[in-house]
Amino acid sequence: MRRDRWTGRWARREIPVIGSVALLVLGLGVLGWWQQDPAGSFLDHLYRSLQLFTVSYEGTDPVWPLQAARFLAVGVAFYAVLRVITAVLSSQITLYLATRDKGHSVLVGTGPEIRGLAQGIRRGASHGSVSVVGDLADDEAAQLTAQRIRVLSGLGERELDGVLRDASRVIVVGDSDDETVRLLSGVMPASSSADRTVVLDSPDLTREWLQRPASGVHAVCRSTQVALETLRTSPPYPAEHVVPPPLVIGDDLLATELVRRILVAGWRDGRRPAVHCLSVGPTFASALRGDGLDHSLRVSEEPCLTPARVAAAAQRVMEGWTPPPAGKGRSSGLRAYVALAQGSDSLPVARALLRELPDARVAVIVADAEHWTTSLGSHEDRL
Repeated sequence: MRRDRWTGRWARREIPVIGSVALLVLGLGVLGWWQQDPAGSFLDHLYRSLQLFTVSYEGTDPVWPLQAARFLAVGVAFYAVLRVITAVLSSQITLYLATRDKGHSVLVGTGPEIRGLAQGIRRGASHGSVSVVGDLADDEAAQLTAQRIRVLSGLGERELDGVLRDASRVIVVGDSDDETVRLLSGVMPASSSADRTVVLDSPDLTREWLQRPASGVHAVCRSTQVALETLRTSPPYPAEHVVPPPLVIGDDLLATELVRRILVAGWRDGRRPAVHCLSVGPTFASALRGDGLDHSLRVSEEPCLTPARVAAAAQRVMEGWTPPPAGKGRSSGLRAYVALAQGSDSLPVARALLRELPDARVAVIVADAEHWTTSLGSHEDRL
C-alpha cells in the first residue's frame, strides 16, 4: 500500500520536480557564465546554459554556480534518457506478457469504473492476471501498475487481438454509450470465447441489449447499479421506522433510476409508495410514464436547484406528511437523495437539507466519493 501511494504521488509530481530542477540549472548557468564573462549578453549566457543539457561545456575552472549547473544538467539529461528507455522497454515487455496470458481478464476503455473494476478483479484473483487497455491518466496508470495490473495504450488492431485472444473475461467501459459500442465492435472478433460485458449509461439501451441474448454480450446499466447500491446503503423505508415519502433531487438518468427503483421496490414489498421529486424540468414524469409509475410521483419543478430552494421544498414535504400517532410506531426524518451532475453543486444542497431538517438522512451521489469525504464536516454521520 505504501508503494502504491508513493508511485501515485511521484507520477503526479514528476514533471513539476524535473521542470524545477531544469529551471534551477538555467538560473545557476546564467549566473555562472555572467561571473566568468561579465561582458557577455544575457542571451549569450542563456544559450550557453542550455548547452549544458547536451553535456557540452567549453572552458576551464568554472565558478561554483556553473559547476553545480553542469552536474545538475547531466543528472536531468540522464534521467530523461533513462525515463524514455524505461517507458519503451516497459510497454513492450507489458504487451508481450499480456499477449501470452491465458484465462485472464481484459478491461477496455477509460470509463469512470475502469480502475475500480480492475482493482476488484485483481483482488479476487479468480480470473488470472488483469490487463487494462485504454489511455488512462498517468497517475491512474501508475497506481494500477503498482498493483500488478497491466496497463496498455495505443494498441493497434493486431496487438489488441493478441491481448484478447485467450481471455476468459472482457469488460468494455467507455466514457459514453457511443464510445462503449464503438470499443465493443473492435473487441468482438477476437473475444468470441470470453464472457463479454458492457457498461452502459442508458437504462433503455441496456434493456434493449438484454432482450437480444444471441449477441453473447451481457449489458450492465451504470445508473441502475449505482441506484441499487445507493438504496442498499441508504434505504428509503427503514424497517424499524415510519418515514415520510423520500425526496429525490436531480434531473438526469441517475436521479430517474433512483426514483424508478424506489417505486418498484415499494410495490414489490406491498406498499403504496410515493416519491417526491425535485428537478429543473419534467424529467421524472416523462421518463417514468412508460413504466406506469408516474402516478406515484409528486414532482416539483424549480427554475434552478439552489440550496435554498431545495431546503424550502424539503420543508414543504415534511409539512404535508402526518407522522403516526403516539404508540403506533416510531417515526424518523426525511430520506433525501441528491443526484446532481456536479459534486460541487450536490454538497451545498445536502448541507442545506441537513441544516433545515435536523432529523433528515441525506445520500449524495458523486463521481469521486473519497475526494469529498473530508468536506462532510459535522454532518458526516447523516450524510
